[in-house]
Amino acid sequence: MRYRGDLRERHVDLCVSRTNISLPLPAWTLNDLAMRLLALPWLDPYLVRCRPAVMDGLSRLRSMGWRVAIITNGTADNQLGKIKQTGLAEAVDAYVLSGIEGVRKPEAALFEIAAERCNRTLAQGGWMIGDNLTADIAGGRAVGLRTAWIDRGTWPDHEHNADHVVADVFQAMEILEAEG
Repeated sequence: MRYRGDLRERHVDLCVSRTNISLPLPAWTLNDLAMRLLALPWLDPYLVRCRPAVMDGLSRLRSMGWRVAIITNGTADNQLGKIKQTGLAEAVDAYVLSGIEGVRKPEAALFEIAAERCNRTLAQGGWMIGDNLTADIAGGRAVGLRTAWIDRGTWPDHEHNADHVVADVFQAMEILEAEG
């Protein structure tokens, strides 16, 4: 997911539309307001977008017979808002939010719920693709899934047992497409 447009401008527009703030404000006030708003989680769902190439990749995987689920830790309203706002809710078979289910990755229960919502079992195998070595990769491996770690450089010098290390979600999708 990527943020679209100028974040500062988008935050200000949202704030002004939800309050009684009168414009124009001095530039320093708008900048300060925008920077403070960047930290408000309720705005995140309105700001994220999923790149069309990701949506195309998900569509290709599903047309090949892959069942795709999103498993995410985080607050329910924020994560669900992002999934719906980006169109991912319709692009995947299931989504599982720790804030709704009451368990967090790397707990096996979250992976089991995702498999069940995809009409599968963990015993049938599958993949976990993620960027967190503990929650995603170790959690996926613990329940018998193959893993692809999206290495964004945030875990330097950490040992891992991922099946594949990729730079982005597109490389991970290529691996799944090659698996058929």
